[in-house]
Amino acid sequence: MEKDMHLSGGDSLKISEGVLETITGVATAEVKGVYGLADIKDRKDRNAKSKNAVKIVVSDEVAVIDVAVILKYGVNVAQVSQEIQHNIKRSIQTMIGITVAKVNIHIVDIVPQTVKVHA
Repeated sequence: MEKDMHLSGGDSLKISEGVLETITGVATAEVKGVYGLADIKDRKDRNAKSKNAVKIVVSDEVAVIDVAVILKYGVNVAQVSQEIQHNIKRSIQTMIGITVAKVNIHIVDIVPQTVKVHA
């Protein structure tokens, strides 16, 4: 699926949905406290790269984004979620020029800190 945008002078620009998904994924990963993206359907495999972690619906050049994330244990979930929302909106709007109406965050799992044993 591609998003067709109209430029000045009657020209057009086509942006694939994958580009929006990549920007969303990178913007999410930049936020401190995020362990990674997650497949909403499978919370067991924390190391898998998910293709179902980001869902984007664009209508009339306005986007609604859903992103599933795994957070690190001990973070302030509400604060990290707000930072993710802000970073995604800023990145999409700055890089693509599409208005982001809503970013829904789905916390799929929290990764506990590992305990290191010194011998």
